[in-house]
Amino acid sequence: MSSNTDANRTANAADDMSLRWGLLNELGEDRGDQDTYDVFNWDRNPDIDDYYASFLRSRYGGPVVRAPVETSWRDPPTVTDEQDTDTDTETEFESGVESLENTHRIWNYGKRVDVLAGIGEYGVLILELDDIDGPDGFKQPATEANELTGLRPFSQKSIIDIKKGGPGSGRWGEPIGYKIDLTDEDDEEDDVATTIFQSEDSEDTTDPDEMWVHHSRVIHVPSDGLLDDEIRGQPRQEGVWNTLTDIEKTMGSAAELAYRASAWGLAINMAKDVNLPDGGDQQREHVNRWYHGLEPILRTQGAENIKNLGGVDIDPSTIVEPNIEALAARTGIPQKILKGNESGETAGSQDLREFYGKIQERREQFVTPQIVRAVLQRLIDLGVLSAPAGGDFEIEWPPVAEQDEEEQSTIHLNRAKVANNLQTAVPGYGGEEWTEYVEEGTFPDLDPQDIAPMDPAENAGAPPAANQPPAQPPLPDGGEDEEDDDE
Repeated sequence: MSSNTDANRTANAADDMSLRWGLLNELGEDRGDQDTYDVFNWDRNPDIDDYYASFLRSRYGGPVVRAPVETSWRDPPTVTDEQDTDTDTETEFESGVESLENTHRIWNYGKRVDVLAGIGEYGVLILELDDIDGPDGFKQPATEANELTGLRPFSQKSIIDIKKGGPGSGRWGEPIGYKIDLTDEDDEEDDVATTIFQSEDSEDTTDPDEMWVHHSRVIHVPSDGLLDDEIRGQPRQEGVWNTLTDIEKTMGSAAELAYRASAWGLAINMAKDVNLPDGGDQQREHVNRWYHGLEPILRTQGAENIKNLGGVDIDPSTIVEPNIEALAARTGIPQKILKGNESGETAGSQDLREFYGKIQERREQFVTPQIVRAVLQRLIDLGVLSAPAGGDFEIEWPPVAEQDEEEQSTIHLNRAKVANNLQTAVPGYGGEEWTEYVEEGTFPDLDPQDIAPMDPAENAGAPPAANQPPAQPPLPDGGEDEEDDDE
């Protein structure tokens, strides 16, 4: 009897477990087959249009793309000829670079193409030279030119097609031509039409909306992180796309809930003995007019009670803040910069120091070779810019951030200690040299002959002889105390 009962219990338990698994499957909770991208509504393959829209309109998509660029280009680079000349004398190369900066704002365009390149996998900066006089000339190789007449940056969104070189072409796997969409990239966003004229005085608007451009007229700029080739980098938003999506969903749903909650309603309970001959239509019309501000007074005749349904306070910060932390952790951009309250602050916290360190590395490893040097070298090769007299040129960047007052005072204090210790060793140097060292950090040039010799005992770390206590006289009778002898 008991065995049959146990068997029935086992069968019932098995049926119950099967039923539970069936319900879980129906609810989409089967952990074995769950697809997180489907469950959380994440896009598996966002394209350039998605990235561009997020860059323009997302609260945090824009800073993810812009913050590294804005900080990298906070101050323009300094380009100098490697030839040894007097500091007040400019070489022809340096004068040419200065002219390009003043006439064409080349570093402004460098910053712009840096931003556009990071939206997608790459961007391009087209050089307009005086060796052509129409759109068809852009497809021809640029071999020699006298002047740079303009620049134009584009993101991946405007690149319709890229022709790559094959084996034996000298550019295997590298671009040899770009098909460019000349219309504004954000036309779909602002709905502004543009018309292209061949020249300022021309009324001919037959120029195409797209054209082919030879690679010699293009500076190709990949996004920061190159992947498996030299053309495509990783879009700056790609690594945090799921997080950006979650923030947008949270903010959007919170806004919708807040909007619905703010549109609070009224519950009007009419007394049981009230007779509404028109079925309450007139009363509803009056309440509706009062609700929308068209009636200053709410008539409550016949109502037993009126209840304000009220609203609910919505606070999305408990969800958004952890996502912002995730953005900062993945991108290396401090939260205060992502949130937009960094302007005017100096580098004082550890996260800012680390970020500025990454920016300095970005300048040296990416901005300098991919944009600054690439543009200048191309203009040198085409004859637009004179070659440096020293054979090459140097690119230097100013410090990313200034120290705050506390950091400056600490540095000055440490320098003052060094200067104070060395003044005794270098008596030939007065206070002026050491004051300059404390303020500017420039260590004076010391002549080894001016350094005072050190006593061997001092050199070994012993205290100076002048500071030693006087020597004690020897004890009589072999070192025994006289008082002991008397005893």
